[in-house]
Amino acid sequence: MPRCGCQTAKTGDSTFVISFSRISCISRCGNFLNSKLKTKNSKLATALLGWFAVHARDLPWRRTRDPYAIWVSEIMLQQTQVKTVIPFWERWLRELPTIEAVAKADSAKIHKLWEGLGYYTRVRNLQMAAQQIVNRRRDEFHESPAKNQVRDSQRSSLRNLPAIPGKL
Repeated sequence: MPRCGCQTAKTGDSTFVISFSRISCISRCGNFLNSKLKTKNSKLATALLGWFAVHARDLPWRRTRDPYAIWVSEIMLQQTQVKTVIPFWERWLRELPTIEAVAKADSAKIHKLWEGLGYYTRVRNLQMAAQQIVNRRRDEFHESPAKNQVRDSQRSSLRNLPAIPGKL
């Protein structure tokens, strides 16, 4: 397991990185994991990770470790081009900077912020999920906690998110 904050997942005998904590980790953590894999695919994985370290686009959600911000980007990126998502994502986070803000937001407001991204079921499901997280974890969310408390609380809640009908 890397010590830098990158998250890994294990499937059978394979371990892979599911979230790099920073761009510089892509090659280092990829090489670390490949040394553990000992499979014929490790050379390919190393080559791909090396390429990615050099050619990866600088995207705003890759510069944050905030699980809420990353989650919003993942939902927006479903069936939508990256160049389209960037300004929507930035505006969304300015207007609704926390998961609590999304949970409490008026439906008209979230739809107006989403307008132009299409597939409006995504934004409705995002708000429903935010409401479930806030309602189930009400004790963990406070009106003005320290930033780390919000992030830890959001991270914990997002990891324990129950399945929601349809795709998020």
